[in-house]
Amino acid sequence: MAVSLYASLLNLAQSLDEMQQRHEDGKMDFDKQQVQILQQKVHILLTLLETLPTPLSSKIDTLVRKLSRLGAETELLVDAEVVEQVSSTKEWNRIGLSKELSELIQKLDLIIDGMRAEPVFSDLSPNDSIPIVSSTLSSSENNVAIGLAEKKKWLIDELISQNKSLQVIPIIGMGGIGKTTLAKCVFETPIIKRRFDIHLWCTVSRKYDEKQILNSLLQDESNEENREKGTKLYQKLHNRRYLIVFDDMWSVDPWEYLKKFLPDNDTGSRVIVTTRMPNLADSLRLHPQCIMDILDEDSSWSFLCEKIFNGKQKCPEELEKIGRDIAKDCKGLPISLVTVGGLLSKSSMNVEQWKYVAQNVRKIASNGDCMKLLYLSYYELPMHLKLCFLYFRTYSEDEPIDAKSMQTKWIVEGFVKTTAGKSREDVSEEYLKDLIDRNLILVHSRGFFTGKVMKCGMHDLLHDLCLAESKKENFFRIPRDVRLERYSNRYSRCATCPERVPSKETVSVRFCKKCETEYSRIGKSKFRLRFSKSKSNYITNVRSARMSGRGTNSPQYGLNLAACFLWNLQMLEVYNLRNVFSWRTFDSKFIYPDVIWEMKELKSLISVGVLFPEPRRNIKVLLQGLETLSVDCLPLEVVKRIPNLKILRLILEQGDKYSLCEDEEESIDFSCFQQLQSLGFKLLERHASKSILFPCSLNKLMVQFEYMSMGQMTAIASIPNLEILELRSCDVRGVNHVSYLQGCFPHLKVLALEGSKIEFGSLESENFPNLEKLKLEDVEFEIPSWIGDIPTLLSIHLKKCSACVIEEAVELLKMQRDLGNDILELYVEGEAYVDLLDDETEDDSMMKNKEKVNSQSYDEDSIVGIHDHFYYRIIHDLSSPYIYL
Repeated sequence: MAVSLYASLLNLAQSLDEMQQRHEDGKMDFDKQQVQILQQKVHILLTLLETLPTPLSSKIDTLVRKLSRLGAETELLVDAEVVEQVSSTKEWNRIGLSKELSELIQKLDLIIDGMRAEPVFSDLSPNDSIPIVSSTLSSSENNVAIGLAEKKKWLIDELISQNKSLQVIPIIGMGGIGKTTLAKCVFETPIIKRRFDIHLWCTVSRKYDEKQILNSLLQDESNEENREKGTKLYQKLHNRRYLIVFDDMWSVDPWEYLKKFLPDNDTGSRVIVTTRMPNLADSLRLHPQCIMDILDEDSSWSFLCEKIFNGKQKCPEELEKIGRDIAKDCKGLPISLVTVGGLLSKSSMNVEQWKYVAQNVRKIASNGDCMKLLYLSYYELPMHLKLCFLYFRTYSEDEPIDAKSMQTKWIVEGFVKTTAGKSREDVSEEYLKDLIDRNLILVHSRGFFTGKVMKCGMHDLLHDLCLAESKKENFFRIPRDVRLERYSNRYSRCATCPERVPSKETVSVRFCKKCETEYSRIGKSKFRLRFSKSKSNYITNVRSARMSGRGTNSPQYGLNLAACFLWNLQMLEVYNLRNVFSWRTFDSKFIYPDVIWEMKELKSLISVGVLFPEPRRNIKVLLQGLETLSVDCLPLEVVKRIPNLKILRLILEQGDKYSLCEDEEESIDFSCFQQLQSLGFKLLERHASKSILFPCSLNKLMVQFEYMSMGQMTAIASIPNLEILELRSCDVRGVNHVSYLQGCFPHLKVLALEGSKIEFGSLESENFPNLEKLKLEDVEFEIPSWIGDIPTLLSIHLKKCSACVIEEAVELLKMQRDLGNDILELYVEGEAYVDLLDDETEDDSMMKNKEKVNSQSYDEDSIVGIHDHFYYRIIHDLSSPYIYL
């Protein structure tokens, strides 16, 4: 209950802060002193919970359970009162609220006194904490395949053997023993990449879904019937040499269904199946088999050291004996070594701390229970990380999770504390990194350019732990983000777990029957937000809303509700799809209400196809709290009245009203945005004569252009802190202009060029003294040889380029290798091509015809993300309100 209580109190503290702001604006009426007293009590309780030891004594556990019920009651009271005052036109009942708050404060005082009387809190000041996880030393996110060398060699030999018929090879072993690690290690080996034309990876899991498996294999989310998708898969694989990995298969049923779509072409195709079930391989008569064994003591110790020290240092002598004992007690199971290693990497590197861990590991290991070893790492998490860890219960087992979207949900749920000098987004990234460093979260993919985590997940054993602990904690959160969609599918996701529930187009938050039964608070929570002409019964204190519709089903009514009732909305996305797909004729019928300009708490606004009202001219500053803005129909002159923007994306080309500037103006001026860090906009041919002014704070820029003058290019090169630049030329019929890069880019680290209307001109390597990554997409020009002479260049990425451009890049790489440059790497369609240099006999046609399916995508990490269809790309990319250009 302690974690669930901590979440409620964090959220309550944030709501009380927002109430105070609302009171100062004259939008609410209550006893300010009384609310301040309640705030003090909440902060005292948060401090006590942060110092709470694990496990809890029976008396403290009883107090926590009482407090949990009281915290939930207080949270609901504050929410209900805010909704009542904001939405009611009647006189506010200040006396009734004061009485209820007074009773709650008295109850809180009794519980706080009871907790302080406990000996465990007697020696702790409010700033003290239990000293177990204090080091900042990070461990590696990749599970090094220590002890798997022989298995790896055997598996590779089987995959490249001369047997031409389709072979299915199972990897069998208990949970956490390294089956997936071995399969992935072999899957990514250069010789295997060269051997097969098609590489596919699909995670099956216990609760498999035939359509999801086919979608994963085809990279296709269409609504075709399974039989049609299966036929497409068969045609895709026919007469090709393919390698498919089916990870985590639990029964014979998915294989019996899929095998008819896997042609035996006599081309040497292979299928790898990882499974915990030995009888599965036997029933399928799959031979040969790869049986995974536990690690021996020496391999266990090497593996543990790698997890703790990340290969950067040796284990101190005074810790080695204790460490070897810990490794021995992990019984050779990699998942246990990984999680215990993550715990030790965050501990103080002293004998006392390691002995403490060793005693706990030995006690648990004596019972032979691997899960309890995983619990040890969970129990030692700080309270704020326990919240984030338990939030993974809302995702299904083995599901690839969008990291940015998940971090946004942590923020709107109130899990992320504000820290001086850091935004909540920065703090949420630190939380995720901490969980990764502790080996509790797996990194599936990172962005090629930014290096940020894009997709992450959780080992199924840790996911089991997460589900069990969240049930024990009664970890239910009132949803703080809502979606209103009139074109939604028949099924949507439960708000608190991965189960599918029937969609009701008027209700934004839905629960499965299991959760409604399990969590009694669902029935008491007032969070039904209805998407209809009638007034909503209740609107919760939500912080994030996404609204979309088409034509007459536009989000107009939802807009009115959001603006009037969602009193502390921080993130808002609105898509009028009728305007999106016919954007040249905007329908002025759909427009934001005037109060959009009064949303002081709004941090992020993404708007497509909806008009804005004209703000009053006497208001010089609009939306002071707004940091992220992406719009397609808001004049730049109005945008300039929003002073604190950090991320700005403008899609303005709908005539003079929504252009970047008036025809009579001499410049396009962005210099007024003194805090702007990321900017994206479209430059039309009629803007070619305009000068462009940029703020000095800018470090990321994307420009999509019909034509760009030399002067404009020089202005871009002159941005003093620019580190990432993406230039995309529009395919404008009848326009043959070519734009040339010009000037020196002193701090530029990433350069991305797309389209045949961009060329390097007369530049040399000296113009890019700090360039690290170069991306070329859909270009036809010759790659200059001096590119390889840039001393800081780490990688070149090619996408949708002709075979001629690829050959030039390979030749450039060979030349650099001959000169002793072993750092530079070449990627084509997301896959490393440096390995081709080691195999001169490889058929050159492989480079042209090889089909690649890779977990990392350039588009996912696009600096701004404007694709062939401008607005379709926006809808695809902006599922999260936090856009990193």
